Amino acid sequence: MTLSVLHVGLESLALRVGGLNTYCTSLVESLRAEGVNATATWVGGEEPYCQALEQGSLWRRNLAVARVIRDSEADLVDVHFAAHAVVAVATGAFRHRPIVVHFQGPWADESRWTGGSFLVSVIKRRIERFVLRRAESVVVLSHAFAQVAIAKYGV
Repeated sequence: MTLSVLHVGLESLALRVGGLNTYCTSLVESLRAEGVNATATWVGGEEPYCQALEQGSLWRRNLAVARVIRDSEADLVDVHFAAHAVVAVATGAFRHRPIVVHFQGPWADESRWTGGSFLVSVIKRRIERFVLRRAESVVVLSHAFAQVAIAKYGV
């Protein structure tokens, strides 16, 4: 039996080259090269292994991601941005499958540091915490981010 993994990313590299998008694409392609049945869903996906999401609000993307996850036969779901999985977690779309969530940094704090309101940062932190605490595993980029995930998100 071949392991199947659905990766939930942000955007295709064709739309925006960046750290998270590059990391997610590289991981999917590396897993595929090793014989893992790795598929993905993200905005603008033109890759043959990707189910494309439409651009739109975070809410619309969340609804679409929840549908893709619910319809997927993947053994494991790997979420690269916690906010994209909040509806899927809340509605049970994972159906008892393990969830891996990548913590690329504190989205709530980043929002506040760039001028976002206190209320928005509180909501973002609750979204992140809600998803991160349901993960089977949390992947971090550094020891410092691991400490943030433990201290601020209780994982």
